Amino acid sequence: MVVFYLLSAGFYPAAIVNGAVISGRTFEDAVASVDHYYDEMIKEYTNPSSPAPQRPSSADIRTATLDMLVESVIIEKEFSVVVGGSIDDVVNQQIESAKKTNPQFEIAVSTLYGLTLQRFKELILNAQARQEILSQKKPAFTDWLHNARTSARVYILEPGLGWDEGKVMAK
Repeated sequence: MVVFYLLSAGFYPAAIVNGAVISGRTFEDAVASVDHYYDEMIKEYTNPSSPAPQRPSSADIRTATLDMLVESVIIEKEFSVVVGGSIDDVVNQQIESAKKTNPQFEIAVSTLYGLTLQRFKELILNAQARQEILSQKKPAFTDWLHNARTSARVYILEPGLGWDEGKVMAK
């Protein structure tokens, strides 16, 4: 019974990246956010005189989302080595600045991504901030990232997906 609850709550590994676990819950939350984003974009940009924007397939969304999460783990580990410390202060400052510029920021995040501001921060903003800062601190960041992805030990446990040559791929 406990095992069933843990599995249904997303407490299972979707992937393991250099020893760090990406939980099924994190993966499913990220996929749901991307799905929600596309639904909102299609609603917003569809009009009777033109065809609806093309939506990626569910398989493509799942593949790209897990690939983004794997990359985030790789960057997070390097960030802790090169920069150290927490990203929270930087991201919190960005959020406060966005709230001042747009008082509806939190509502916009919820509407566009289907996430609370806290979950949006955890899934998206922290990773983006780490990547931006690391790309400024690390010469040849793109080359480093390519090499880090290629040499990473990645085990994909999500059915239908695998790791090949530094990328998440559909099987």
